[in-house]
Amino acid sequence: WVYTASYDGTHARVGLTQVDEHDALALARPGENVVRLRTALHDRVPLVISGPGAGVAVTAAGVHGDVLSAARALIARSRRGPVSGPALAGGAWAGGARHHPAWA
Repeated sequence: WVYTASYDGTHARVGLTQVDEHDALALARPGENVVRLRTALHDRVPLVISGPGAGVAVTAAGVHGDVLSAARALIARSRRGPVSGPALAGGAWAGGARHHPAWA
């Protein structure tokens, strides 16, 4: 079992996923990120990219920045009217990560 995030072009999912013990995701070392890409060209054997992660401090700073950005967006939008989930997910979270000092 490994903790994964996936996106199929329509739906995003995060959570525990059962993988084969020889899968690149199962073989990742602590602190390592693994990205597996399945495309029309890489369907049967996916393209795998792995390397060191950002580390605990940088990741925590990014998540903290995203939460603050989302809270600010909720406050600003609540003054203009109802807030919808998709508007928040597409704007505040992505914008917060892009503009947070940890990602500079």
